[in-house]
Amino acid sequence: MSDETVIKKIPLHKLIAALVSLYNGGVDFIDIVAEKGEIQDKMQIEYGIEYMNKEAAKAIKEEQEEEDEEEDYEEEEEEIVEEKPLTDEDLNQLI
Repeated sequence: MSDETVIKKIPLHKLIAALVSLYNGGVDFIDIVAEKGEIQDKMQIEYGIEYMNKEAAKAIKEEQEEEDEEEDYEEEEEEIVEEKPLTDEDLNQLI
């Protein structure tokens, strides 16, 4: 039995469009994962930040850092909003 997997009849216009989009987005290398299906074969393109050019990788890292900072700020904001419920004594002091 062969380890070879053949994905048949790939529409070139879709494959080329996907590859051009990835390349224009800064991806220099990809992994292609093929899976033989019962009804239809599947091909998946994978890449990580280490497969991207330096400028694109830097932009992704900066974007992730900004998102992390926003999440941290939102968590801090939630902590501030969480207040103790008003007691009868608190209400009496307001009146």
